[in-house]
Amino acid sequence: MRLHEAIRLGAMNTEQGFGPLSITSDTAPCALGAARHAAGIFTTHLYVYNALMARWPVLGTYVVFPIKDGGWRPTLVEAIYTLNDTFRWSREQIADWVEGVELEWERSQAQAQTQAQAQPAPMEESTAVTA
Repeated sequence: MRLHEAIRLGAMNTEQGFGPLSITSDTAPCALGAARHAAGIFTTHLYVYNALMARWPVLGTYVVFPIKDGGWRPTLVEAIYTLNDTFRWSREQIADWVEGVELEWERSQAQAQTQAQAQPAPMEESTAVTA
């Protein structure tokens, strides 16, 4: 399940939560908490960010913040909680934006993999012994 899908799924039957404890709330989760819940990630507040980053590595990607904010380039995880807690975007709005970020990230990952496969393999040194 992709991150934007998890945010949408987790938002379906709960109110939106705000603040630092909403990420681990099962009754009023923030956008990240909704994704956590939908993916079945149940952990303490202390480890929740590590668990989310392990599940969705895209969260560590630096993004262009969608609101003019002096050129701030946060990681995706920082952008999501800021959009949720500070700008009060709905989880659905956040999921829509995250979907575009994920598509771009997936394209860049595929391109990097293609370029890595196109590189010639390094030549192995000869291990033959001559007399």
